[in-house]
Amino acid sequence: MKHWPTDIRFWLLLVLLVRLYGITDPPLEASHSWRQAFTNMVARNLAEGPFDLLQPRTDLAGERPDVVASEFPGFNALVAVMIHLFGPAHWYGRLIALIISTLGAWAFHGLLERRYGTRVAFIATFILLWSAWFLYGRKSMPDTFSAGLLLIALFAVDRSIHRGVWGWLLLAVPLAALGGLCKIPAIVLLAPWGLMAMEKGVQTRVRSAVLAGLGLAVAPVLWWYFFWQPHLLDTYGNALYFPRSLAEGWTGLVEYRAKLLERFTFSALMSHVAFAAMLYGIWRSFRSGDRAMILVTAGIALPFAYFILKAGNVFPLHAYYILPLVPLMALLAALGLAALPSGTWTRVAL
Repeated sequence: MKHWPTDIRFWLLLVLLVRLYGITDPPLEASHSWRQAFTNMVARNLAEGPFDLLQPRTDLAGERPDVVASEFPGFNALVAVMIHLFGPAHWYGRLIALIISTLGAWAFHGLLERRYGTRVAFIATFILLWSAWFLYGRKSMPDTFSAGLLLIALFAVDRSIHRGVWGWLLLAVPLAALGGLCKIPAIVLLAPWGLMAMEKGVQTRVRSAVLAGLGLAVAPVLWWYFFWQPHLLDTYGNALYFPRSLAEGWTGLVEYRAKLLERFTFSALMSHVAFAAMLYGIWRSFRSGDRAMILVTAGIALPFAYFILKAGNVFPLHAYYILPLVPLMALLAALGLAALPSGTWTRVAL
């Protein structure tokens, strides 16, 4: 117990318990009530039947068929299962998101601890726990659920590579696939998977298996979003969101440029101090020539920039769209804080 301030398990448990408060309250919150109601609507329709994951249904289409071209309803399906087991309730999605986001943060810590040491892993996970991850980690929305699954998958891949246990890889593939299916922007978190496979010292057969696993995880995501979802839209005409062309997206981002900047400077990490630490961490990574960190940053940030352009003004107008980038930002902030000349200054910043 004397080491509790630096034991991440204490903070994981604390954040979990804090967010259990009021978890069964009515689904009217300060923000995103509609998005949570939409999630529960699809889940209720799955529970009432038919349980058809290929045709998620809403109650918004009027006289038209109510199948909607949306993300894969994996999160909604878990809520539907809870309804079957325990009866109707609106807060199951909150509990599921809370459990997976907490496990994702724990996996994030385990992944970083082996690669960066206990101090950086603790700081990064501490920042993550109090970032936008805290706010959206118990909403009936698939965002932290999908990102959490992908963090767990990365942890499992890392264990598979360095312990030679294939069971970890077999666990990682379906978790990563489900995470990407439930929210495609979160797929950017798979960049470290490929980079881990290409590290020096990894045996050829292990590298081949890990890259094959990555292909298996990505394939259903590509099929859903680039074949099946357009098919649902053409067939039924109901869309959850409306991607822009790159030119249209750029115009929308310029229009809301102040809001866009705020999403990075505060909404992501919920702290100007953490954002400043992130900038310092980026500077140190480039200055020291940390090739691995530079590749991870580019592998996640560049495809995410494409998603931002495709979303257009929807991105700055919705604070939770930045969630897939938050773990990377937390790691960069941790690298910045860990480099401070005194441990006292790091504790003060935290």
